[in-house]
Parts: sequence; C-alpha cells; structure tokens
Amino acid sequence: MKFKPGVSEEEVKNITEENGTQVTYTSPYAGFKIMEIPKTKTVEEMMEIYSKNPNVEYAIPNVIMNALMVPNDPYYGLYQWNFKAFETGVGGGINLEPAWNISTGKGVIVAVLDTGVAYENYSIYKKAPDLTNTIFVSGYDFVNNDAHPNDDNGHGTHVTGTIAQSTNNNYGVAGVAYDCSIMPVKVLNDEGSGTLAQIADGIYYATEHEVDIISMSLGYQAPKIDPVLKAALDTAYNNGVTIVAASGNDKKSTVSYPAAYEKCIAVGATRYDGSRTYYSNYGETLDIMAPGGDMRVDQSGDGYGDGILQNTFNTTTKDPTDFGYWFFQGTSMATPHISGVAALLISEGANGPDEVRAAIQNTAVDLGTSSWDSYYGYGLVNATAALNYVQGANCTQSSGS
Repeated sequence: MKFKPGVSEEEVKNITEENGTQVTYTSPYAGFKIMEIPKTKTVEEMMEIYSKNPNVEYAIPNVIMNALMVPNDPYYGLYQWNFKAFETGVGGGINLEPAWNISTGKGVIVAVLDTGVAYENYSIYKKAPDLTNTIFVSGYDFVNNDAHPNDDNGHGTHVTGTIAQSTNNNYGVAGVAYDCSIMPVKVLNDEGSGTLAQIADGIYYATEHEVDIISMSLGYQAPKIDPVLKAALDTAYNNGVTIVAASGNDKKSTVSYPAAYEKCIAVGATRYDGSRTYYSNYGETLDIMAPGGDMRVDQSGDGYGDGILQNTFNTTTKDPTDFGYWFFQGTSMATPHISGVAALLISEGANGPDEVRAAIQNTAVDLGTSSWDSYYGYGLVNATAALNYVQGANCTQSSGS
C-alpha cells in the first residue's frame, strides 16, 4: 500500500497501530509499503479498510508472480498441439502452459496398466531416451510373471510419455505431469492383448502398492461389467485411487469396459479442431474428452497427420532398442492426458477420485449441447481451469475451518 504525499511517519504509525498492521518493508524507489496484517483479517478486508482511509493512495495485494513455463523440448512447439490452449475450431488442446506454473505432478504415483514401459536397460530392452529424467517406481509384469514390466509392443511407452515424458530437457517432447512417478504394470502382451485375470491382478497390485491413479488405455465391449473386474475396480476406488480408462475405438454408441463402469473416468477422443474423432466410442457412460488425434487430416498445418506425438520404439519391427518419435491416434492417446491432469490436481491438493472428477468435469470446455451430452461427455479437459477449481476449493475449506 502507499500513503498519500505529505502523510507524516507519525501519522503512518498511528494508522497502522490502529488497524493492527505492521510495516515490514518500504520501497526506496516507489515509496510503497508492505504491510503485515492481523491474523483475524483477510487481505480483502484490510484492502477495503485502507482504501477508505483518506490518507491512503492505494491498497492492493502483494501478489506472487511466477516464471511462465514454456518447455524447451524442441518438438513441443512444433507438434504438440494437444497441449496448447483450446481455441474453438482451431486448436483443441488442454491448456497446459499456465497449469505448469501451478503444478507438475510432483509426489503423485500413476500406475500405467498397458504393454509395459521402456523404463530400464535390462536384457534386450533399453530405456526410452526421452524418459531419462522420468521417475519410475517398481512395477510388475503379469504377462511374463516377473518384476520387469518392459514394453515389447510400444503402446505402453507412448502412453507413458504423454503422462510423464521427461520435460524441459532440451530434447524431444513434453509430458503432462512430468514430475509425477510412473509405476509400469504390464497386463498386455506384445500384440496388445491381455486377459481379464491379468488386468484385474494389475489393478489389485497397483492399489496395494498405494498408487494415486490407475491409467488404462485398454478395454473390451460387453453388455455389462463382469464381477471380477468390478471387484478390482471397487477395491481401487475404495482405497482412494482415481481410475482413468479409454472409451474405445469401435465407433460405437456404447463405451468399453472398464471405462463404462461408474467408478472410472471414461475418456473419449477429440481431434485438432475440437470435434469428436470418427473412431471414439460415445454413450451414456462417457465422462470427458481429451485429444486423441486424427491421422487422416493435417488441420494443424505441421506437415503431418494430426496424431499425438511421443517417444517410443519402432512399432513395425518391435525392436525395443530402435527409438523415435511417433504419431499415434486413439482413445488410448486421449486417456493419458486425463491421467496426467489428475496427477497435477492430486499434487495440488485434490483429495481422492471424487474431487479429481469434480474438478475435471466442472471446468471442461463444453463442446456439445449444454452441460453433459452422450457425444462429448462434459467436454474437453482444461488443465488450468481444473487446477484453479482445486485451488478455489482448498481456499474455501481453509477459510471455513
């Protein structure tokens, strides 16, 4: 705050003592003062009190500013349209840059139930070069029944990259929640298939090892959920795990399981212009949308089909040492966007799956008819708006306690 010219130091002292405030700093350049306010008053209340004082020129919050985060990963600016701000009909991204100034997912564990991850140098396997700085915790391979859930397909590594690719390392691309920890859980084989038993065991394993999020870019079509999968998902949810799953790529009006189960966040796919992709399943159990890409078009104008770019190995030869950057499309690619945003939210204070879901759904960019609809769910996830929602909820809880 700043007092008007001519107000003496004695008058300043009397005014501050009268209001229970204390001067902690006086700018030698602009003459403004930083005031410590009483614990019984809010910043807004003191602003109003001082603004009404005829001796005060202005009273404003001493807001905290942050460096604006734009990753230096060279392919980020060129090809990761999916992370940029949403602009109707132009660029359907999830608005990550402002979100990174609030949270990067630190302290959160995400279990990726998939084909494994190129997370270590072991036997014939190599660690993906753009996962060098990514944090991994021990996982399990339920296909080969060992403690080395390495990827022999390429799908799981690509999915993991969207969640937590090493970021701001002057290399490759970025990830949504690049400071979170990844638990690789292999439940799908080299053809991308897995049994019900393997997937259920993977869910139980991740839950018992206290993950915060389970991300499943997998699914199957069925008229209802089977009791084995339901029991596993209930256990995860009841232990505070946020469960995210793909709606499926069958062009059907029914969402695949496990995504269709009420305890899961069911994710559909959008393309660059924000419209639902031609392959993305929809229906009454769809919750949210995220970029999944459409390789048939180049709406972004970058010279490539509008897929989701991440680091993985050559999926044609399936050589787990031959790494590159590949554009994929699918609800499998959309799902890790939501898993990553969930990690940002939990790191910032969202407590459990219901709070994560509320933040994501209540702040989504509405793409279809008003509020929820069967084609777009609640709309396209907005990472920054969701984080602001969590911060607002935390402030409300704090002031009410």
